[in-house]
Amino acid sequence: MDGKPQAAAAAASGMSLRSAREWDTGPLPSATKQPRDWRTRPDPFGAVWDNDVEPLLRSDRKGILEAKWVLEVLRTRYPEQFHPGQARTLQRRFRDWRARHGVEPEVFFQQVAVPGREAAIDFTHATDLGVTIAGDPFPHLLFEFVLSYSHWTWVAIAFGETFEALAASLQGALWALGGVPAVLRQDYVARHIIEVMCPRLICGGARRSEPSAPVDRGKPDT
Repeated sequence: MDGKPQAAAAAASGMSLRSAREWDTGPLPSATKQPRDWRTRPDPFGAVWDNDVEPLLRSDRKGILEAKWVLEVLRTRYPEQFHPGQARTLQRRFRDWRARHGVEPEVFFQQVAVPGREAAIDFTHATDLGVTIAGDPFPHLLFEFVLSYSHWTWVAIAFGETFEALAASLQGALWALGGVPAVLRQDYVARHIIEVMCPRLICGGARRSEPSAPVDRGKPDT
């Protein structure tokens, strides 16, 4: 303690003068503690791990197997050997095993949508829907325009992933939206068409025609 002799500080802290001298001149106990890599008690699951537990973990492709359920299985097979109080120990064994041998966790990057900033477009083949007109098949595609934040959607029928179909559909979506998002995400097929079309259709200088009748849902981003 500041302003007190070592003996008084030791007495106030509830320790001996010798310990106070060691702490004052040497490292603190927390700095000298070494990690322990040995067991202090026998492993209760050592005898059954290879034959009963590990095969269940290896067959768990989704990583959803719970230690409590496995413990119940072991208690059924070996009623005199296991008890409910060993659940935490088995959970730690599960954690250590999965860290070394388990399925790698899925890596993803969280995306935060901003109102009005981003939209996505794509063509979807709708032939599998089995739409017919007067009994005849009606093969077609659906053009979709979706705002990432509000999921406001504009849909139009198309008959191919062509420049003309993309230009008319995108122009119709922007007319219905009443604005142009800062970012437009598209698939690989449409990308080269967008690069050609954007300066004429989106970035000014385009002659805008009335779009075909769309199917819209919801309200745009606000």
